Amino acid sequence: MLFRDMIDLLEMEEGINENGFSALIEVGREVIFANKKGIRGNEFYLASQNGYKLELMLVIRSSDYKDQRYLEFESKQYEIVRTYDKGEFIELICQVFVP
Repeated sequence: MLFRDMIDLLEMEEGINENGFSALIEVGREVIFANKKGIRGNEFYLASQNGYKLELMLVIRSSDYKDQRYLEFESKQYEIVRTYDKGEFIELICQVFVP
């Protein structure tokens, strides 16, 4: 599989932001290759019934994924809502992250 996109997998921890409020703070970032895919219609509608607004699906190598919950793609941060392991590859299903 040829990867066309680059993403940043983010490691976040609960901490205190510059204003003194509790927030998620980025503590690590790893740039990896990925492929952007469309979200399956059925999955999109089921997720929206449960309050999720899925916007992005990416396929990456399973060996690159270390259970991160956030990523950055095209200057937007996303929360990884679900993963689907397909052996050598893994699908990351994401919604926009609003801190």
